[in-house]
Amino acid sequence: MHLKRISEIGDLPIGFYWQSDRLIVSFFRFILFAIATGDWNKVHINPFTAWRFRSNLKSLTCCGDFVLALTKSGIHKILEFDEDIEIIALGYGSVELKRPLHIGMFYQYSYTLMSRSVKKGRAYCDWLIEVKTEKGEPIASSTWRMFYSPVERRRFVQPILKKLLETVAEIYRHPVDSILFLLFAFVLIYCCLNYQLPFDSPWALPLGP
Repeated sequence: MHLKRISEIGDLPIGFYWQSDRLIVSFFRFILFAIATGDWNKVHINPFTAWRFRSNLKSLTCCGDFVLALTKSGIHKILEFDEDIEIIALGYGSVELKRPLHIGMFYQYSYTLMSRSVKKGRAYCDWLIEVKTEKGEPIASSTWRMFYSPVERRRFVQPILKKLLETVAEIYRHPVDSILFLLFAFVLIYCCLNYQLPFDSPWALPLGP
């Protein structure tokens, strides 16, 4: 849903519902999350060792925090704002895991608005997050409190971005000259960093006492 301002959250009805598309737990994201967290449980996470064991979870399985991480993108899809908004979510400890989510499984997740209030330009919402199999069987659920707050842009960023875009446009208009200049600058910097004075130079540092 598209909103212009945070204050419009106050007009959302309790029970407002949003559901994701049907998704799949891909091997690539599974491995990336293991790398990011360092969690390589040899029985049901590490694909190089898990085949040696009969896991109680039956196969390669998402850990609880990964199940929640799979729903994170929905935070920014439910509501889209014209103004710059910072969203902070709390309540990760309240998750209830009801059945495992295996690699290669299809799933959907949903957000249901349980309460909301708007105070002094900020909004506070309680969302019920539910993850289910493609057959509608519950996998996990949790209630998150989300804070929506406006943020200001840093003043120095815009001029830097403008200058960067102008530089890119200049390179696009004169690619040969720009590439030759960048190559010359690179060679010059490389030579300066790697140049060593000869041992007999009066500017050379003494090697011994």
